[in-house]
Amino acid sequence: MKFSEENVYQLLIVAIIAGFISKFSLLISYFLCFIAILMFFKLKLRILILSVSILLFLLNNYVTVIVDTKDGSKTNTYYSLSGKFKSPESYFVGDIIIGKKASKNRYTIDVNPAFVVEIPVISNILKFREAFSERLYTKSGAKLTLIQGLILGDKSKISNSTKDKFTYLGLNHYLAISGLHIGIIAVILITLMPKIHLKLKLIIVSILLIFFSILTGFKIPVIRSVIFFVILTYTYLFDIKVNFKKFVIFVGSIFILVYPPTIFNLSFVLSFSAVLGIAFIANKDKNFLYNTVVTSIAATLFTLPFVLYFFKMYNMLAVFNTIIIFPLIYLHIICGVFSIFFENIMIAPMILNENIIDITLDKLISLERYFFITNNISLPIFVIMLLVLLFSIVFDKKYLVFATVIFVFFKQDLPKDKIIFPNFVRSKAAIDLASDEIFFQGFYSDYRYKLIPYLIKNNIKLKFKKGKINIYDSNNIFIDLKENTDNLTNICINKEKPDCRFVFFTNKDNFKQEDYRHDKIYIVYNTELAGENIFTLKNKEELTFLIKGN
Repeated sequence: MKFSEENVYQLLIVAIIAGFISKFSLLISYFLCFIAILMFFKLKLRILILSVSILLFLLNNYVTVIVDTKDGSKTNTYYSLSGKFKSPESYFVGDIIIGKKASKNRYTIDVNPAFVVEIPVISNILKFREAFSERLYTKSGAKLTLIQGLILGDKSKISNSTKDKFTYLGLNHYLAISGLHIGIIAVILITLMPKIHLKLKLIIVSILLIFFSILTGFKIPVIRSVIFFVILTYTYLFDIKVNFKKFVIFVGSIFILVYPPTIFNLSFVLSFSAVLGIAFIANKDKNFLYNTVVTSIAATLFTLPFVLYFFKMYNMLAVFNTIIIFPLIYLHIICGVFSIFFENIMIAPMILNENIIDITLDKLISLERYFFITNNISLPIFVIMLLVLLFSIVFDKKYLVFATVIFVFFKQDLPKDKIIFPNFVRSKAAIDLASDEIFFQGFYSDYRYKLIPYLIKNNIKLKFKKGKINIYDSNNIFIDLKENTDNLTNICINKEKPDCRFVFFTNKDNFKQEDYRHDKIYIVYNTELAGENIFTLKNKEELTFLIKGN
């Protein structure tokens, strides 16, 4: 069988099956991909794809590129394309370690080095990236933090508060450097080039983007986007007429065939879904403004099932926010590209633009309190949303994709008579569902990655009548309080009052035996004092009490 547009859906199905099988056996999934390549491609294309597959297999299992380092007292931490690892050996940014590697978990790997290779071009670009990012930060007096993420893929300078603002407004795709950024940079490069033939421009831009992928620290989404751009350039250069929707499906299938576990990479799934949505809905015959709005809507709707299921939060005005903030991001990336060549001149304009972006984000957040929602959708709902999108693509029913928005509002009923004390160890929290109140005191990491997921997982809304959120190293954006106070109805914090039923001691040293009363319930993380109404959180996930509302 020879490849044609008619069996592109079959190719995608085989690739997805191979991807899921890879969870159990990568060898079987590769064998299935090998059979698929023999079935669907002509001889020359078979050889090319099989060669690329073998090359990427070797790179994935035996090559580690150091893109960042962190010194330690005994062992150093190194960051690579596959994850981070620790070693007492000394490596430098740009070093290429040849040797067997294996994944320990999602973020860390084990590396067994055989020898180390240094390619000067790669090493110098990565070293420039590290130095350039630091120079922008220091020369601006620590005021430039966003631009490093937009053009270098370095988000280490971006504050937690800024990241939360982008998340709240549904704008995380701007922070994760990927196809959007590659598209903007490609347009900038093409525009800046002299009046030469477009085909020559595309060849030059393709080469520059390959070097740019190194400058971003070999970010996988960037590499995928550059490959996609190069393939598109190839089809244009050789006047190959393709159906763009099926072309996107074809390229996505190839990515999975080359490395089946790609299907579990959320970044790939989101970028592939967004591009597929744009290819499906956009109309090249319409004007620029129409396509700008429509592409934003398409990308949002096609990524909505994954955003809801994995992140469990969504801003109903994300499309509007994307359109509003896009010109500022576009301008900022232009400034960033120019700053590579005119560093000192571009510092002031970039500081001004980052301030404008920050003010705009704050203003949008203040206006959208009622449009940010959280929802812990179930697996069946997630599958139904995907089936709706699949049905709309296969049968070319464009307007059906809007039906996915309905599932945003499918929520479970909440219990209203509970007081909960979750165990976050370092940080302390109390949730009074009976009185619609909340208390949190602790670190940002616990607030963002423990408290917020805990509330969403238990279908507890992020809007409370009153409470106190005290984050030591950041600000509260997600939880909306009508009244900001630690004077809660049923819970006293570190002190007793006649009318409170619970006394919550965030520090065990605050709890004294002489304070003990039989008509109160005491909550302490850890204490040696005993009593029938003294409860400790240590070694428990949470403490839950039933109480009638006021």
